[in-house]
Amino acid sequence: MTARGIALPPVPEQSSMAAVTGRSAPAIAIAVFTVAWFAYYIGNFGWLTLAPTILTESGFAAATSLGFLTIANAGLVVGAGISYFVSDRLERKWLLIGTLVVWGVALFGIGILGSAAAITVLGFVAALTIGVVIPVFYAFTAEHFSSKDRPWGMAWTDGIGHLGGAVAPYILIGPTLAAAFGIMGVTGFIAAFIVLFTSRTKGRSLEEISGG
Repeated sequence: MTARGIALPPVPEQSSMAAVTGRSAPAIAIAVFTVAWFAYYIGNFGWLTLAPTILTESGFAAATSLGFLTIANAGLVVGAGISYFVSDRLERKWLLIGTLVVWGVALFGIGILGSAAAITVLGFVAALTIGVVIPVFYAFTAEHFSSKDRPWGMAWTDGIGHLGGAVAPYILIGPTLAAAFGIMGVTGFIAAFIVLFTSRTKGRSLEEISGG
């Protein structure tokens, strides 16, 4: 574009979140990712720290429930390996959404079936998704902030998001096994829905994504 023969610099493209909301990219990224992390951490902490208590309260022996979970959580290692190979090859937005949906379905399945086999097999799937989600979610969140905003943006979204883990015991301890795992599954679906409103990152510069 020119004005009286003088070339003008191109107008930077807004991030999709800023374009939709009309607000500054850092402000909306803070809001979106804080809520997404908060929701996810309820289920994440529920599985990683509260599942033995939930299972024993539902009638499983402590040693038996720990045995199920030990086998199931081997999925964490497998998920981390998968993340290493696919996180830079696939669009992180859709990889994250898809994995969060699988996480939610696996937890719902445990709650509905409530059997030793379901806890072990679907628990392995749930743990696998954690191994994929955590590194992808961190990278994806960071990409939505400019270099200037990234340190405090990450500190705020992930730090406040951890409050989801803090409230998890008050939500998940006490209900039936089906209700507890159902709630955990719902939090995964909520996080996936929120991520729909973020920007695609593959093949785009950080300036394009963050709007800065």
